[in-house]
Amino acid sequence: MKTLRFSLFFFPLLFAFASSSWSDDYSINVDASSDRIGMVNGSHYRDPDTGIALNHRKAYLLAAKELGFKGVRAHGILMDDVGIYHEDSQGQPVYSWEKYDELMDFIVQECGMRPIVELSYMPVDLASDPGQQSAFWYGGNTSIPKDYGKWRELIGQIVSHSVARYGKAVVDQWHWEVCNGPNVSFPGRWSEYAKLYVYAVEGAVAADPDIKIGGSAMDASGTDGYFYSFLDHCRGGTNFAN
Repeated sequence: MKTLRFSLFFFPLLFAFASSSWSDDYSINVDASSDRIGMVNGSHYRDPDTGIALNHRKAYLLAAKELGFKGVRAHGILMDDVGIYHEDSQGQPVYSWEKYDELMDFIVQECGMRPIVELSYMPVDLASDPGQQSAFWYGGNTSIPKDYGKWRELIGQIVSHSVARYGKAVVDQWHWEVCNGPNVSFPGRWSEYAKLYVYAVEGAVAADPDIKIGGSAMDASGTDGYFYSFLDHCRGGTNFAN
């Protein structure tokens, strides 16, 4: 058995970055006698009732209170298990904020951290292809919206709701990101992401002109072409929204 200094890393719904201060040391015992013990089951990452499993809530609190973590980046905030967006039988948007509020209350108020709100993945009721899923185990929908006006409205509603609940001064310290890794989620579909991005930004800025919103983080593989295409688009590309 070997004893290793504890290093905190958690991927599931949230991902964090840290400051340089922490308090106590932690250690864990690792059985290194075998190269492979078994597969990690990701089903415990997301609690269907709360969005964040209990063991991860404890980890986030430790990260915030003892390790000095200042922020978290959320995957899948628009997915159906959080349940912000659905449509009724007439195709009209229906918004539900219960789980979103629980998640953000925990991050902002209990942990005292600032979120990077990753606006992904596409809600199934808004997806042009409800069956299209990402390569990741949690199966986020990576299709474009069937209605860009509804997509713009959705993003504006999230920003407006956040401002109303936490205050403009607080929300203006957050960062907002359109989609997750478009070179992975939209491989070879740059124009689709560009349109998705423009409508999302327009909805967000209409709700809060001072919002900090931008393009998404890019996967390291094949980044260059997508990254420079994104910069060129922001500099002088087509504004699909108007």
